[in-house]
Amino acid sequence: MQLQIVNILQVLLIFQGVFFCFFLLSSPRAKYRSNRFLASFLGLLSFHMTLNLVFETSSLDFPDITPTLGLLYGPLLYLFVISLIRTDGLSTRLLAVHVSPWIVFLLLHFISLVEFQMVTGAAILFSMAGYIFGSFRAIVKYQSVLSDVHSETSSINLSWVIHLLYLLSSILILEAIRNFLFVPDSIGEKIAYSVMTLALLVFVVTLVYRGLKQPSLFGGISVEDISISKEKEERYASSTITDKEIMEHASNLEKLMKEKKPYINPSLKLSELAETMGVNPRHLSQTINTHFKMNFSEYVNQHRIADAKIQLAESVDSGKTILEILYETGFNTKSNFNHTFKELTGKTPSEFKKGAELG
Repeated sequence: MQLQIVNILQVLLIFQGVFFCFFLLSSPRAKYRSNRFLASFLGLLSFHMTLNLVFETSSLDFPDITPTLGLLYGPLLYLFVISLIRTDGLSTRLLAVHVSPWIVFLLLHFISLVEFQMVTGAAILFSMAGYIFGSFRAIVKYQSVLSDVHSETSSINLSWVIHLLYLLSSILILEAIRNFLFVPDSIGEKIAYSVMTLALLVFVVTLVYRGLKQPSLFGGISVEDISISKEKEERYASSTITDKEIMEHASNLEKLMKEKKPYINPSLKLSELAETMGVNPRHLSQTINTHFKMNFSEYVNQHRIADAKIQLAESVDSGKTILEILYETGFNTKSNFNHTFKELTGKTPSEFKKGAELG
């Protein structure tokens, strides 16, 4: 048996997938749905690559189900994305619906009297394309809701998933070219297969690394969060709050922000602030949107930056560093602090501090 470059890449992919799969399932975070779906995705990929390696390097004769396994990647990836962005559970019925096409094609694969591989290949490509598009839509919707209910979004906006979906789309296009434009076992087909396997290695490493970096304390958005954002989109047509109540909420909110400074909590949520004030989260959201003309994240960051400007101006005497100030005003990363500060003031924190020292 002589291993080719693509077979070596397959071995690496199998080892990588199995290692990460066991790591995810044995870690303290194995209880999170997202980690279980990620482990399932990696387990499937390892199993698939193992079968491919066996059939490509040996003459064993037993039923080959590999042509149908591609129908499971899209559902598992999509469910992984949904488990990252939603707090409500996924029903058993929903899981069954997503898996059912694979079961159908598996049965057809065994009972069909004609060559079924081309049909299955086309179905896999359409399935993957559909699930990638569905994942894109889910994340875009999630990001639009996030800024209405969370004060800090840079670490949980899942932009890294968007980048991974672009990479996966490229892999899918390469697979389509390999299957439908190249002659089987031709040099072009082998090169495309090797490049695709290498891209999968990069995809898996990035997926696991970024997936594990996802904040464990963040559970996603809830049905309540979505309804709050939806009411904003509908311009509060059915809202029962009066203009007078909005003015009262706005006044009480400003007083709370100045006296208690709840914005120093980097993970402050709309629901937490509403509970502190004793008001309905929907009414608080409407107050911020209509009275202050901002979403929740923008409103909170405005207060954080206002506090940071005062502290930076006083740092000449207090000796506080920019790093200390950013943490004390509710930011948890230097990059987010610098970006927000520059966006709201037109200067970087260093430039503002230098100006205060000169003044």
